[in-house]
Amino acid sequence: LAEKDKAAQQEAVDNLTGYSGAFSGFLAGATDLQEDALPDGNQMHIGQLKGQLDAYAAKDYDEAYGLAREAFTHMIMTGDTLSGAIQEQSPDMFPLEPATMSAADLRVTLDRLLGEHAILAMLATQKGLSGSADFEAIAGALDQNGVELSQAIGSVYGDEAAETFLNGPSLWRDHIKFFVDYTVALAKKDTAGQQ
Repeated sequence: LAEKDKAAQQEAVDNLTGYSGAFSGFLAGATDLQEDALPDGNQMHIGQLKGQLDAYAAKDYDEAYGLAREAFTHMIMTGDTLSGAIQEQSPDMFPLEPATMSAADLRVTLDRLLGEHAILAMLATQKGLSGSADFEAIAGALDQNGVELSQAIGSVYGDEAAETFLNGPSLWRDHIKFFVDYTVALAKKDTAGQQ
């Protein structure tokens, strides 16, 4: 893509299509999942990763980071599918009790959103430090992640708690602002500002 070599791009896509079939067969053999159900998920993963790179190359940063977030979520769903199949194969090794589905769902949601936050925050501060053109887009994706985290908090504690979590003094959005402040001070070599 960087060299604008269409033939090499197509060769790589063809190789990824081959990977999708081979990997689906491997997973089906290991987990007893239906092999014909797996390629769609693998193709979606390939499409998301390729799509975000194509969008990034075209300087459509909002689309690139939107697809990056979708890809992260899709990998969580893939993990859910695989872990469910593994649990069914080995229920003695991986019992469902005492966790309830709602407790497990909340855990997975928070794990996903907090893990995504860490990745987006690192990318955003690096983009901010280097003055990259896509900084605003990654910052927007990071903020949307924070909104979704507040909604997860609100699903347990209510709307007021969600709002406090997101916008309360020295809470979620403020901590992101403090990292931005640090990034700006670091770029300026302002040690007092960093402190």
